[in-house]
Amino acid sequence: MSSKALEMLANETVEDSDDDVPQLSAHALAALEEFYTDQHQQEKSASVQPAEDWNLSQFWYNEATCETLATEVEACCREQNRNSPSEVIVAFVSCPTLYLHVRKLRLNKQQSVDNLHLLEFDTRFASWDDSYQSRFNFHRYDFREPEKLPANLLGKCSLVIADPPFLSEECLRSTAFSIQRLICSNSGRLILCTGAVQEDLAAKYLNASRRQFKPGHANRLSNEFACFTNYSTITFE
Repeated sequence: MSSKALEMLANETVEDSDDDVPQLSAHALAALEEFYTDQHQQEKSASVQPAEDWNLSQFWYNEATCETLATEVEACCREQNRNSPSEVIVAFVSCPTLYLHVRKLRLNKQQSVDNLHLLEFDTRFASWDDSYQSRFNFHRYDFREPEKLPANLLGKCSLVIADPPFLSEECLRSTAFSIQRLICSNSGRLILCTGAVQEDLAAKYLNASRRQFKPGHANRLSNEFACFTNYSTITFE
């Protein structure tokens, strides 16, 4: 609701009813309803995607990046479903907004989200308000403790998407250790989004090669970001 609308509401004169109880006019009631609707939408939006915490080195993807990565995720799942009778398990490591995006797309299409898993340090995502009332697979993950992983995911993930929070060799090395324990040993695929300066380390620890696609963020960063994979991507190069 705009400040002008609030001002109009504050200055609105009340109408007298037959029982002498002051009542707001129809215009004022409509303005008040608009205010509460906007407030509810803001609260709902905040519960879907918490604000960035720069102390945790959080920088959310922009919409175009989410769309591009989500398209590749779904293409990988379709391809791997054709090659395997078992469910394709996808792990999102330290990229919560992409997880929310893919999950929302699937739910809007009335598709299952039970095979999507979020491994994330920020516990705000564990208490996300799920209006769809469907499974929300949150697992707290700290790259400083890379061995602490959900037992039911070890060696079971056909696709892992990771975005380590810090541009350091320690962070990438630890995240890589976790990825190697999560991913299927033979056919598992990896999408890594991180700083372009990590190219040599991505090859060293994950045998991942740089692609042309460049992830973007809602708030611009000075560091150049890049995307690395261990396979030939389906929807972008």
